[in-house]
Amino acid sequence: MVDGVSDEDSLVAWELFLSAYSKGEYLHSCPDIPPLPPRLREMLEHPELAQYGKDNPHTPLFPSTYIDRETARIARDFFCAHGYLPPPRPTTEKSREACVLEYDLLSESQLTNIQEAVDILSGFFPGALISFSLFYKRVQQYYAFAGPQEYIDLFSLCKGGAIPVEDSLCAHAVLSAGKTVFIPDAKKDWRYRYNPYVLRGMEAYIGSPVRLSEDPTRPEAELITIGTLNVCFMNKTVEQVLGREEQAISTRRNKGRTSKNSDRKFSGM
Repeated sequence: MVDGVSDEDSLVAWELFLSAYSKGEYLHSCPDIPPLPPRLREMLEHPELAQYGKDNPHTPLFPSTYIDRETARIARDFFCAHGYLPPPRPTTEKSREACVLEYDLLSESQLTNIQEAVDILSGFFPGALISFSLFYKRVQQYYAFAGPQEYIDLFSLCKGGAIPVEDSLCAHAVLSAGKTVFIPDAKKDWRYRYNPYVLRGMEAYIGSPVRLSEDPTRPEAELITIGTLNVCFMNKTVEQVLGREEQAISTRRNKGRTSKNSDRKFSGM
């Protein structure tokens, strides 16, 4: 029992929170958690000590996409050990992998289109790190990026490079039900404060889900989030970089589409 909250009550709170969170419903409050270890606070002053939660990106933290008491325990224990929230796995994983193959997103022509979209977006956010993250086979992979070379080197970005989903801010955007995720100051958000990317200088984040129709022949088909277009502000909050009008534009919902035909351009944010 911690602060009068039993272990069972704590897990119930975490299960309810994760169930809503996995559907894109952020409750703007954190579930009951035990005190974090003192070493995490040291990382705020010594970011070089930051460690990723898992070394192997291909081994999912959560055994399934189902949210239950065991999922809650895993998420809570991970948070208490590392100080940041691991996003649960979306229920659309199988559909997402099918979309990646259906639209031939790993083809050279589509990846070229994606890089062109990222380059265009980079022109609107000078000094920021721009990337496209594709979620495939339960990992996050970077397939396009642009921005200052020092930031690309800092995070060791390379095309096709995989990172654990648990460490990813982009994976939170995948769960946003198609809404753009706007984190104006990551160090003030309990979900990300001790995330290794945040500790290493990522102050603010905009993530726009890229969604494709599960069946392009049916207008009513479900839209599946296959990845995210990301704008990462390094060592500056969004308010320090953007004016009021630009902030409003940056939070507009992504309505782009990509074609099933790999000859056509990739559309994004």
